[in-house]
Amino acid sequence: MTGFWQKKTSFDNFLVITKFPERFGNKSLDVLKDEFKLFALLMMSYSFTEPENEEEKEEDLFCATETLENEEAGRFMLPVGDLLNHTAENNARIELDENDHTINAIREIESGEEIFNSFGEMSNSRLLHMYGFAEKENDADDAFLDPNSIKKGIEEFKDEIPAIQAKLKLLEKHGFFEEVRVSKDEELSEQFRALLAILVLEKPAFNKMVKESKKKAAEKNGEINELEIEIGSNKIDDLDDFEKRILKSINGQQRVLLQNSKLIKDENASKIDDLQKFIKIALESSISVLNFLDEKISS
Repeated sequence: MTGFWQKKTSFDNFLVITKFPERFGNKSLDVLKDEFKLFALLMMSYSFTEPENEEEKEEDLFCATETLENEEAGRFMLPVGDLLNHTAENNARIELDENDHTINAIREIESGEEIFNSFGEMSNSRLLHMYGFAEKENDADDAFLDPNSIKKGIEEFKDEIPAIQAKLKLLEKHGFFEEVRVSKDEELSEQFRALLAILVLEKPAFNKMVKESKKKAAEKNGEINELEIEIGSNKIDDLDDFEKRILKSINGQQRVLLQNSKLIKDENASKIDDLQKFIKIALESSISVLNFLDEKISS
């Protein structure tokens, strides 16, 4: 759950608690911090978010930060509704409007059959992060690319990428290494596709892009908020050979990171608790996505 605690606003809430220790039994800072983590995570896993305020940004255990709802999104508890477990093959759904919150069947439910809700299309790593479980068969699976994995993968081409240090500095400054995810979809995200396109630019074209971006920024607030780069397609099949090699290198770095993960305590232990099983499923799911992409790139 590391990513959740790197969000400053959450820790700011904890600092408010420390200002009134007498209201919390004059407990030590460490005890208060542990209790705050527990209560915050319970709220995260059992509360609902107002549908009109939801933002479709995904985050998970292998990601550096978490942005699941915008700052205005309201959270609320829904007794009984929060008892329903999740599955992609749900037989019911919770419907909310201004006056009522109802649980409605979406197919015939047999007597004694468990009633399942769906928490939405979530990768296993996000399910693990938010709710503490993962599904073996998950069509929504993806893989988070750690910023260090991206940089290491790029640096393997330090003798081939023109102006590599200037490009790395620019890309990092504008957040291109943050919250990068890949899936089994035909297309890459616009952010990651632009990153690959910038890396393979020849030096004159790169300098021209920076110049045009600065010129456009000067017409507004003086700060570069976007980079002027033309991309014909986000499809993986349309990447050039150099871009595919860089992508495969980044995937390889992330695969090594996952394979060497310390999250699995002891795979050879006679008994592995449910959380360890779910962590293993999430790790294997992410590696499966990376393997799929490598095969697609090589085909």
